[in-house]
Amino acid sequence: MFSSYELACVITPQTPESPAVYEGLETGFPETGWSSPTSLGRREHHCSPRETIETYLRDYSADLRVAYNTEVVDAHRRSSSQAYDWKTRTKIRIKRNGEIPMEKKVFDFVVVVTGTFDKPFVPGYPGLDK
Repeated sequence: MFSSYELACVITPQTPESPAVYEGLETGFPETGWSSPTSLGRREHHCSPRETIETYLRDYSADLRVAYNTEVVDAHRRSSSQAYDWKTRTKIRIKRNGEIPMEKKVFDFVVVVTGTFDKPFVPGYPGLDK
């Protein structure tokens, strides 16, 4: 069992009291969404929001642990009466001794990031693909 703040949604003082757009949805993001610097003149790459999220994690959640390169196989509440009691099964995407280990853990909160945040950005340098 880990610290009670193993995974959490970070809410800053600037976040509206209820940022949920859909009834019952709980997030720590502003109702207006994330803003991108317009001075770039192009769509922001996913590394910039990732840096923003990592800054939030560093600044607001000292006890938070984040698992990278990990697939969430299953996540469900162990009890319908306990909101802060999530049981998870995860699979680490990096092989250890030729095997992909499976882990079971219990958390207060679960935040699953999908989409472009889990796709690495590799710049196109000549000869890099060799």
